Amino acid sequence: MPEFKPFIIEFDWYNGSGEERIFRLTNDSLFVYNPKKGSEPVFKTDKLPADSIKKIERINVYELKTDYTSPGIRDGVQIRLDFTKQETTRKIHLRNYYQKDLSPIIEMINGIVPPNHKFWYDKEWLEKYTPKE
Repeated sequence: MPEFKPFIIEFDWYNGSGEERIFRLTNDSLFVYNPKKGSEPVFKTDKLPADSIKKIERINVYELKTDYTSPGIRDGVQIRLDFTKQETTRKIHLRNYYQKDLSPIIEMINGIVPPNHKFWYDKEWLEKYTPKE
């Protein structure tokens, strides 16, 4: 596997139905936790697609806002994301919002994890409600 610059992405995903997952993605591994099932990972892998990791490496988190909210939706998908690169952490909160710069993270994870650990993040539906910038 090629050598990648270190990064750590930790995020909580939860929805109005009470589902929650905690994800910990690094440049060489992915761990998924279900808080309702204890502190051990419910899924883990070190088989990450190199092309996706390259896309994630290129994300400039320091140019992103810390909060993205679709005001027309009260309930739904919430993602709290801590992205650490070069020993600096950026906290970002997505509330029913499609953020294209962060989508490679979500797409890669949903492409790897088993169906029961995928999370809802429908680009087309969210784009309808995401304010144009």
